[in-house]
Amino acid sequence: MKSEVLQGSSEAGFSGSEAHTVLMKDIVSRAHVLLGGDTASAELVEPAAESYEQQSRNAFKELKATWNALHALNRDVELQPEFDRLFSHFAERECFPEGPDNFTLKNAHQTIVADFTSPEFHEALMQHFMQSGEEKNPEHEHIRLLAEEFDANRSRRLGFHSIKDLKDTTAGEPLVAEALQTFQKLLMLRRGAGDLTTQKRLLYEIGYVHFERGEWNEAVACQEESALVAEQQNDAVGVFIARLTGADAAVRGHIGSASDWAGKIDKYTRGLLAIASAPDGPATAKRWVSNAYLTQAQICLWAANEALANQDQAQANQYRDQGLRCTKAILEDEAGFLAALGEARNRLIPETTRLAHELESVI
Repeated sequence: MKSEVLQGSSEAGFSGSEAHTVLMKDIVSRAHVLLGGDTASAELVEPAAESYEQQSRNAFKELKATWNALHALNRDVELQPEFDRLFSHFAERECFPEGPDNFTLKNAHQTIVADFTSPEFHEALMQHFMQSGEEKNPEHEHIRLLAEEFDANRSRRLGFHSIKDLKDTTAGEPLVAEALQTFQKLLMLRRGAGDLTTQKRLLYEIGYVHFERGEWNEAVACQEESALVAEQQNDAVGVFIARLTGADAAVRGHIGSASDWAGKIDKYTRGLLAIASAPDGPATAKRWVSNAYLTQAQICLWAANEALANQDQAQANQYRDQGLRCTKAILEDEAGFLAALGEARNRLIPETTRLAHELESVI
């Protein structure tokens, strides 16, 4: 028997974050009963405590932990109707957004796609979005396309995780190839529809696949095209991110020297920092500031080594000092944005520390 809260959430006048928070909380509370109170997950944050986007992200984490606990005991089927109704609610909210924060697929993507430990939950959620775009609301095909894009993004991450971390190219390469093929197919569709926002994002994703593969010319070309689309939309953050990634690829691929790119990278980093530091600075810019500093520090190290090879100690010292200022900005969190990276800090801090030591050795 479904709970009264679950049955009555829509009818009671809830909408947006309120409705799906009620649905999530009801599933979580019922799961606690099924599991004897043992779900090893934190309490949900109340909707009033923070923005809808962040609250929704926390709610997804709680929901995923609960689903995984049920699935481990083969009891997830007992709440399958409730999960289906919740997923349906997500899809409905995707069709009729009530503002820029009401982007449920985005929140699902950020908490599920990057997590390789919950394939069943991911599959159930993505399948429902794809079906909603196809069968239940055929006029909202963009839902299915967005879900397909995020599914490809997960395949890309899994593929490179297999290749780089597990050293298993046999398992990883097909996933990466499939992701790239999906991105390219979706890009053609979105170009035909004149959807600049999705084109910009897909060009970046395609470029990043080429980046990870070491296909530097293709990576630079895609990132520059992404930047040009972002310029059409007056999206300064998108321009800076694409050109930062493109510059990184260019230096790695010896498309120009590191010293040629160092000044441009500094411009991109300063631009992102200025936008992120504004009172209404977007979260994307805040997340990227530390990565921009890291990219700039790496290119400064390469530029310093180029100067040393040319026996220009003074120039090498300038690049060294500039790079060290960047690593210091990250390690001391001068901009105050490290928290925006979440778990990515666990990778960034050791990498920055290593880079700082290498820069200090430039003498």
